[in-house]
Amino acid sequence: MAVVRSGDADIDFEVHGDGDALLLIMGVGTDKRGWTMQLPAFAQRYRTIAYDNRGVGRSSAPSPPYSTEQMADDALAVMEAAGIERAHVVGVSMGGAIAQHLALKSPERVRSLVLAVTWPGPSPWRARVRELQRRVATLGREDLVRLRVLLVFSPPFVNENPDLLEPIEATMMQTPLHGYLAHIDACETHDLRARLGEIRTPTLAIAAARDVLVPPELTKEIAARIPSAELVTLDTAHAVQLEAAGDFNKLILDFLARH
Repeated sequence: MAVVRSGDADIDFEVHGDGDALLLIMGVGTDKRGWTMQLPAFAQRYRTIAYDNRGVGRSSAPSPPYSTEQMADDALAVMEAAGIERAHVVGVSMGGAIAQHLALKSPERVRSLVLAVTWPGPSPWRARVRELQRRVATLGREDLVRLRVLLVFSPPFVNENPDLLEPIEATMMQTPLHGYLAHIDACETHDLRARLGEIRTPTLAIAAARDVLVPPELTKEIAARIPSAELVTLDTAHAVQLEAAGDFNKLILDFLARH
């Protein structure tokens, strides 16, 4: 593990494996352990860097507000600290929003781009989901975590994996409440609709057909706005890297191998 200072935050990161660089950017309220089902596969072929966004895990949680653009600066700080000039970049959910900024800020440093279950900008649906999460958060962090489990996993996954859900919820409970809320707010102020057409980096967009947190049409909109982006839809809910880990990993590794 290593730590780099980025603005007003200390960002914790880890490096696994050897080869071309691969940067992983996680979503709301989840630290680098959200990549547990990817790291062994990815690190066999790539020098894989996973880090904790500001507000979660071993990174510091400065006072809000946060923005996805600010968190893209955190990602660049991690790349600098790890000595990486150019990397494949994979972002899920909020991580995909951060990755959009990264590809626009420093296109020369992004070799390829995977944007999974993410969105281009605000929508009435997501605004309502944000409001609901903020209201539930007034009851406490545990209630917010229990709501988020229902938002990110499909009913079959919840019904069939109680032993897996328990450690996932325990990990989510370690995120400070103000970190959660800062992430949620950063997501809803994210808006790059007008600029996605500038991205020329080879891009794979992954939508989830059963996603209620980021409806698949929002990820499909990203694919439509980025020239030559590829689109794949998986039959899963939002936590695609966990629910469909095998398909998710194969899609990404096949894509990276071509770029």
